[in-house]
Amino acid sequence: MQKTKANSENLWSLDVKNINQKTFDLSVKNPGKGGEVVLRKPGEILEKMKNLDEESAVAMANIFKFIK
Repeated sequence: MQKTKANSENLWSLDVKNINQKTFDLSVKNPGKGGEVVLRKPGEILEKMKNLDEESAVAMANIFKFIK
């Protein structure tokens, strides 16, 4: 890491002593963010997908009007 860059919410460093010596896991885990991920319910996700599909269909219909 550059010596002129300070750690922040989006930029952080990890001391080599804190790396698991068996796995050498370097996966991205931002210590500045909360550890809990809020997951949506499957029904909510499907409803959002349905709404987006409907919006896309309207947009596509409008595009086809212009190219015909």
